[in-house]
Amino acid sequence: MELFVNHIQVPSINAKEKSVIEGNITVEEINIAILQMAPGKSPGMDGLPQEFYSKFQHKLTTLLLAHYSEVFLTGAFSTFSNTASIILLPKKDKDPLICGSKRPLSILNCDIKILSKVLANRLVSLIKAQNAQK
Repeated sequence: MELFVNHIQVPSINAKEKSVIEGNITVEEINIAILQMAPGKSPGMDGLPQEFYSKFQHKLTTLLLAHYSEVFLTGAFSTFSNTASIILLPKKDKDPLICGSKRPLSILNCDIKILSKVLANRLVSLIKAQNAQK
């Protein structure tokens, strides 16, 4: 194990890349994330589906920006926004009476999905830039 750990090459990021990933979220990033979300998904515990965020995007982005800024400033989500409903879905062609025949599905509020998408987009951009340098 030690031989493996000592010889593995794990990509790293420099201070500039770190500051980009940890930087303030912008309205543009929120708008892009909302546009990238797939419609028709189950809403989270707040009952607000993706379509709500798409329909009222022009009014919600500044509110979301303020919320995300507060989260980054305090380092904490509200209990409600950081809560997931977990349901078990049966696996195809498996005995539904056996626990291992089910898979968990976490249902999150869309505001958390949007924030996750913003951060994922930042990571994708970073990975593409690093791969282009090779």
